[in-house]
Amino acid sequence: QMLNSKQMQKSKEMRILGYLYIFLSELIEDNNDVQIFDKDINRKEKYVRKIVDYINLNYATKIKINEIANYVGLDRSYMGAIFKEYLNTSPQNYLINLKMSKACELMKDQDLSIGDISRSVGYEDPLLFSKMFKKIKGVPPSEYKKMVGDEGLEPPTFTTSRWHSANWVNRPPIWNILIIKQSIINNQ
Repeated sequence: QMLNSKQMQKSKEMRILGYLYIFLSELIEDNNDVQIFDKDINRKEKYVRKIVDYINLNYATKIKINEIANYVGLDRSYMGAIFKEYLNTSPQNYLINLKMSKACELMKDQDLSIGDISRSVGYEDPLLFSKMFKKIKGVPPSEYKKMVGDEGLEPPTFTTSRWHSANWVNRPPIWNILIIKQSIINNQ
């Protein structure tokens, strides 16, 4: 039918366009992939994944939220809104918590100083790092590092939303107190 429309003079372009729409609608109907209709949700999820990937790759540098927004090609406030929609936290909090988690891993190495650890996670100023670490983890980094080194046990894991206590019974009592203290701080 599309080939026959070449012979029409007045409505040739309209008819071809109409056939094209019919053809495309048939393709959509034949495609069983539901993701076509969830395009907006998929797009948001892809943005969030791209943001998380960027943060995970660059947490050790001094990255700014505007840089992340520029990288993914979104407005800063819109980026923050979709990130919070999917992960229930802001990109800034995610970045800070990731840095503190990585710092906790590094504190297992007793040869590294607090300054070395702070620089390894993107803080040039060890004092600012210590302040942020205490705010997030509930104890100063030096005390946390000492607990990890002295006890040889895995310290409690804190997050800004909830606390986890995998081996509650096997932990020294001070860690149980720290977990409760962190939980109270986070719920204020």
